[in-house]
Amino acid sequence: MKNVLFLGLMMTLFVLSSCTTEEDCTAPAVESNIVGTWSFIGTSNTFEFFANGTLEDPSDEVFSFEFNGVKYTEKTYSINSTSDTLTVVATEPNTNNSADAQFPIVKNECNTITLSVASISAPMQRQ
Repeated sequence: MKNVLFLGLMMTLFVLSSCTTEEDCTAPAVESNIVGTWSFIGTSNTFEFFANGTLEDPSDEVFSFEFNGVKYTEKTYSINSTSDTLTVVATEPNTNNSADAQFPIVKNECNTITLSVASISAPMQRQ
């Protein structure tokens, strides 16, 4: 009976010790890490950065611009690795008119990228 209890205890300890809450991860460069679906922490709306530089932002979570009642809905993005900045450009669909915004990248982690928006930290979490 003692052997069965000891074996059960050892199995339990083995299972608990082999599980980690989060694996160690070294984040890739922001240019590749940002590709995917994200949301700002505390919100449920998602947006997606594509490898070709396109940003799908249906809820205007990242950047929104409207001029004279015309919403600029076509969005692209770029990363400046020298200055650690995310630039988002919104273009009016029927013209070449555009507006842009730049967001400093404060932190790049595997599943979280933190931007600075008006000097306030805005962490994005991978979905």
